Amino acid sequence: MSQNEFERRLQRLNAQAEPEQPQSAPARARTRSERLDRALHALQERGVTGAYAYAPAFRALKAIGLGPRPLHFWSTPGLFIFGFFMVIAIGIFIIALALILGHAPRPVRVMLQTPVEVNLIVCAVLGAAFAAVHRVQANRIGLPRWRDL
Repeated sequence: MSQNEFERRLQRLNAQAEPEQPQSAPARARTRSERLDRALHALQERGVTGAYAYAPAFRALKAIGLGPRPLHFWSTPGLFIFGFFMVIAIGIFIIALALILGHAPRPVRVMLQTPVEVNLIVCAVLGAAFAAVHRVQANRIGLPRWRDL
């Protein structure tokens, strides 16, 4: 093999070994509102729309300028804490409603008769399930991280 052939072959191998340049990613969002719009667009592209993408209560907060992240972009501990307190709030609402109406169906009576610790454990398990469902769905549909939007 002559020197010229060797040089050409070496150049060809080097050209093949060079990784292709990735397409440039769009610039990061500059404002929280822009990042929120990108997050909602990413959810919509992946088939998560309506109240599943952004709850009506969150839309109301967005309208007054407080727009929280969609739940699919929350951290796992944040989802757990939110789910835990949401289950507690729903339980308290149901118990209060039953007491106001003067009729407590059997599930409400069971909630009232069980120790507080047991109710808190049930709320923790349901909060963990809430967090797991959102994390699994976000991973399954391949959502970008919030900081990458």
